[in-house]
Order: sequence, then C-alpha cells, then structure tokens
Amino acid sequence: MLSSAKEKLTAFTSRNTFCSKEGHAKPLSQEEIDILLEVRSQIGEQGDYDLEALESMMTAEAEKKILPYNFKRPRLFSQDQMRVLHYVHEAFARDLSVYLSAQLRTLVDIGLSAIDQVLYSEFVMSSAPPSALYVVDVHPLHQKIVLELDPRLAIFTVEKLFGGPGIFLRKPRELSQIERRIMDKVMMRAFRELEKAWKQIHEIHLEEAGFESNAEFVQILPGVEPALVATFEVSIYEQRSFINICYPYILLERILGHSAMKQWRSSSTTEVPPAVRQRYEEQLEKNRGGAARRDGPHPDQAQRADDARSRRRARAGAPGKSTRPGVHRRT
Repeated sequence: MLSSAKEKLTAFTSRNTFCSKEGHAKPLSQEEIDILLEVRSQIGEQGDYDLEALESMMTAEAEKKILPYNFKRPRLFSQDQMRVLHYVHEAFARDLSVYLSAQLRTLVDIGLSAIDQVLYSEFVMSSAPPSALYVVDVHPLHQKIVLELDPRLAIFTVEKLFGGPGIFLRKPRELSQIERRIMDKVMMRAFRELEKAWKQIHEIHLEEAGFESNAEFVQILPGVEPALVATFEVSIYEQRSFINICYPYILLERILGHSAMKQWRSSSTTEVPPAVRQRYEEQLEKNRGGAARRDGPHPDQAQRADDARSRRRARAGAPGKSTRPGVHRRT
C-alpha cells in the first residue's frame, strides 16, 4: 500500500537535506521526480499543493501499472508474434479494400480493429445467426479456419455487382443459393489476398471447404481449445460492417514457429555472401582511415612537421646552417 503524499514529500526533503550536508548528490528515483513535477505544477497553478489530490494521482498511477492476468487462460502469443499478426492482417485489409473498391466502383475502407485470443466456444457464441461463415482448408498444414462475413455486406456486394444502388439491410438474412454462387468468386479473391499476406511468413493455400449460416454447425476444433480472432471493420457509405477470421491456436503455432518466420523477424539469421562481406570490410577500412585523418595527422605527416619545426628553430639560432650534414642554406 502506498504511503501518503505528505510522507513521501517529507522523506524526499530530508533525503536531499542529508545529501547537501554530505557534500554530494544522489540520483533521484523516478517516483521522486514524478512527485516533484506534480507538486511544481500544482504550486504554479494554485500557489499551494493539494495533498489529497496528489495522493489520488499517485494511487491512480500505481493502479495503471497493475494489469490483470488470468492463470486459467494464459497469453499464448508473444509481443513479437502479435506484431507479425498485425502486419499480416493489415496488409490483407489494404489489398482487399483495393479489390472491393474496384469491383463495387465505390470507396470501401477496411481496417484491422482488433486481434483477440479467445476460446473457440466464445467465438461461436459471439456469432449471431444468420451469418455467412466460410470454412476454409489450409494446405499443406491440414487445418481449417473460419472466415465470417456480415450477411448485409454480402448482399450489398451482390447488388452492386449487378449494377444496383447498393443498400444495407437493417436486419441480416440468410444468403440464397444464387447469392452464394456469386459471392464464391469474391471470396476466392479474398482467399488469394490472404495467401499473399501470409506468404512472407509461411506459404499456404486456402480452399473453401463449406458454408454455414449458423456458427454452431461449424466445429473446426473443440470449444475449449484456444483460438485467435482477427476483426476487421468495413466502412461503405458511412455504413459499418465487419469481417472476422478465426484461426485455431495449433495452426498459428506451426506457422509462427516456422523457420521462414524467424528469418523474416531477424535478418541476422541470413548468411551474408562472401563477396558482400568483403565489400563491407573494405568499406569499413576506408571509413577507419577517414576517421583517423579527421582525428589527427598521419604519423609520417606528424614526423615531417616536427622536422620542419626543428629546422626553423636551428635557422633562427645559427643563420646559414642546416640541421642536416652536407646541406647548406642558400644566401
């Protein structure tokens, strides 16, 4: 439990008084620096500091540093892996946005809004029927993913492709067989864009395996197994829609642990060709020589400068004589 702000300020004042008597200063801790800044800002505004307000601010800062952690559901992805996942899905969102904008002849903005680690049962419960769920086979890893599309977005896309005005329905409905056949071509292009986004990490091939309008009938893994859900926000005519991609954890574990991903994350694992390495070494030697010339004269130049100074001193003391035998000064 934190002590009061007054006690902290008193301890800080006595500490600095002791340091001034000893004749040396000790470095301040980050907590003491924060206290001084907060007190100084309050003195400048009010002429005096409010201990209760200061203590509440310190308590709020301490609470910010405390993050909840659920031991029953540990985090399965590191920060590096999450950065890779964000990179992949942001690239997919950009490419799919360009494709849909060209096909629908209107501005389609797709952005990655969140990547969450959930249980598969939670993903199933969050999907309200009717929906448009595409079950996709991932080759050669022999796993499945689920791509969920807002049915209102699918109906809008079909209507725009046939030259209609394109109006978002207020309530979603199931897709008809004809609408599904038309959307299959659009989804095939979406699969190709997702493959291209993953290509730098792991080369995969996506193929549609089924379609469902109710998530309860899609069982790609047990409900207690962890999964990762990437959520995209789609904006068209100030209308908001969504696209979700659900990955099983076991699939991402194999992809993110692949050697190609490690090589992509760190270029130091790539072996440098001997010719390139030799060029680097030669350039470093040139740079070292240039640095030496900037830092001071070359040793031979310094010796010649000393010899010249010695000759000048010798001429000043004995005109007509030279420091070197057999060499006479011209008169």
